[in-house]
Amino acid sequence: MDTRDEMTMNVELVTDLLEERHWTWADLAREMGINKSTMNRVVRDETRPGAKFIFALIRVFPDDAPNLFVEAPSRKDPAVA
Repeated sequence: MDTRDEMTMNVELVTDLLEERHWTWADLAREMGINKSTMNRVVRDETRPGAKFIFALIRVFPDDAPNLFVEAPSRKDPAVA
């Protein structure tokens, strides 16, 4: 089973961490070395974070690593109503 499909970023925690550092989401994307559009899609839960994203976020916030990701809500297949 691919656990990446079951986890998503803990946006509430990361928002708090950004506020502590006076950073924007764009600042975080730059620190992580990822595209701002990728960051936006993960924040809006439009896509799950990939390995590069996961490792980069942990690199930026190592002390908070155990809490940076949470179980994602199940996604319903729009074809199944």
